[in-house]
Amino acid sequence: MNKLKAVSEKHPVWFAVCFSITWFVFLFVIAGITSQAFGRPFEDPVTATIARVLLTIGVILLLRRCGWLRDAGITRVGKWWAWLLALGGFVYYAWASLYSLFGKIDMATADISAVPLIIFGSQFMVALSEEIAFRGLILYALMRAWKDSIRGTIGSVLLTSLLFAVLHFIQGFTLNISTVSLLVLQTAIVAIWWGALVQSGRSIWPVVLIHFFGNSIVGVQSLSMPLAEPVILAYRQLLWLSIPLGLLGLGLIYCKEKYPGGFIKRE
Repeated sequence: MNKLKAVSEKHPVWFAVCFSITWFVFLFVIAGITSQAFGRPFEDPVTATIARVLLTIGVILLLRRCGWLRDAGITRVGKWWAWLLALGGFVYYAWASLYSLFGKIDMATADISAVPLIIFGSQFMVALSEEIAFRGLILYALMRAWKDSIRGTIGSVLLTSLLFAVLHFIQGFTLNISTVSLLVLQTAIVAIWWGALVQSGRSIWPVVLIHFFGNSIVGVQSLSMPLAEPVILAYRQLLWLSIPLGLLGLGLIYCKEKYPGGFIKRE
């Protein structure tokens, strides 16, 4: 583990990129193994959830071996104001997502009781696994290497957000390349907001929950309403409506001196 920590300090960008690729490959390999073991389709929610649980346990064990669990925000509840900011940002983003993707906000037409619990469990594991890997391990490793400064924090959050967003190119199997490109850019912008919340609030848990609820609300609404047409314009509108959150995240980082600490331990 000392060698891993040394690599993350000396070559933080290389470490972040390699870890992101490794995490993505392992996710698919484990999902493939569990798919064969349980005789279920590769994209089945049960298969995907089991794969993410196993992968998340592996990342948590890695964080524990490195002694990073607390400093990466895994075992911290976080600051109360970070939870309030997360709640406010979630309300805005939920509205922006439903309005952009469906043309209106009409959750009354969605029958939540008809949604299998495994779907919610799967969505929670998506949020948990991605936040622990990206806003947990990768973001902390970058900030540890680049120290607790505004420049280092912004660089860490931006790189983490970019790596996280690039993984969403996999949705090119269901969306055309232009729409996927908009989705990736929009995801990177929202991820800046999430990264700023984790860094300043000293915990990943507010972001885990808003990530989970945000995905769930869109998923539930999609069961009763089709996406607005044309889809590319829906994602373009969501991109524009996400920019205020990205700017708010950058502003939060810039003003971090007013909120002493961050979650980096000075050594």
